[in-house]
Amino acid sequence: MIPEYLGHYTLHFHERELDDDRICNLLMMEVVDGTLLHKLPAKRLLPAQRKLIVDSTLELARDVYEAGIFFGNLYLHKFMYLKGDSKVRLMGFANTYDPAPSGVTGEEKVDQIRGMIIRLRSRFEEKGFV
Repeated sequence: MIPEYLGHYTLHFHERELDDDRICNLLMMEVVDGTLLHKLPAKRLLPAQRKLIVDSTLELARDVYEAGIFFGNLYLHKFMYLKGDSKVRLMGFANTYDPAPSGVTGEEKVDQIRGMIIRLRSRFEEKGFV
C-alpha cells in the first residue's frame, strides 16, 4: 500500500552545529485510517468478517508472491484493515526480494508460496480469526 503523496517542505535549524543537521527535508503523506491486523480484535468481528479478512489477506499474499515479490517472513503487522472500505492492504515492501536470481523457480517457488500461506494462516489461528 502506498499512501498518497501530499507535498513536501524544508525545515531549517540554523542553530545546529553541523551543516548536515541544519536542513531537514520532509514529505507529507496521506494518513491511512485502518488497523494493523495483529492489533485487530478478532472477537469483536462477526465470523463472516473474520473469514473475509483471512481470505482476502491470504489471496493478497499469494498474488504478491506469485508476482515474484518475496518477504523473508510475512507477519500480520504487514497488513492493514482499512475502516472505510473494509479492505486489507499490504504495507512495507522494504524487506522483500526477487527469488529468481537465487534460482528459486518452478516447484520450489510453489512450495515456498504454499509454506508462506500455511504460516500466515497459523498466525490467524493464533489470533482467533480461524
